[in-house]
Amino acid sequence: MVGVAALMVSVVALGVSGWASLRQLRLAQHANTLPVLVDLFREHRSVRLAGARQFVHERLPGCDLSAGLDGVPEAERELVRELAWFYDNLGALVAHGVVDIEPVSGYLGGVGGLGVGRDAAAGGGGAGQEGGERHAGSEPLAGVLREPLPPGP
Repeated sequence: MVGVAALMVSVVALGVSGWASLRQLRLAQHANTLPVLVDLFREHRSVRLAGARQFVHERLPGCDLSAGLDGVPEAERELVRELAWFYDNLGALVAHGVVDIEPVSGYLGGVGGLGVGRDAAAGGGGAGQEGGERHAGSEPLAGVLREPLPPGP
């Protein structure tokens, strides 16, 4: 009887230890991604990217997007390219599990704000779903990016 009780205590201790280890691992992962997210959000709020978002939202719909980036006035083309690379990098970090989608989608306006469903945000295809406002200018930017972007600096 004592042996069974000792075995039960050992199994419970093993379970609690495993749960605590997993929780500690998750907390450590969040601690490592927090500085990355803060830097990305700071960059997103920069004057340069704010100007790019404003251009995409207000003036890009008036451009001839059938020519891709060549349809964007030369003065703003680099801004649009930078914004596209920013969102591409952010999406790659989410798709590869480096950062969680929740803080990113919360900052940008929900998964719907990214213009994708949860399955697409996780790396699959998918159409938009409800889940927040669309990020300002996401449709016009998508129209420009029909062709691959040239390599970054």
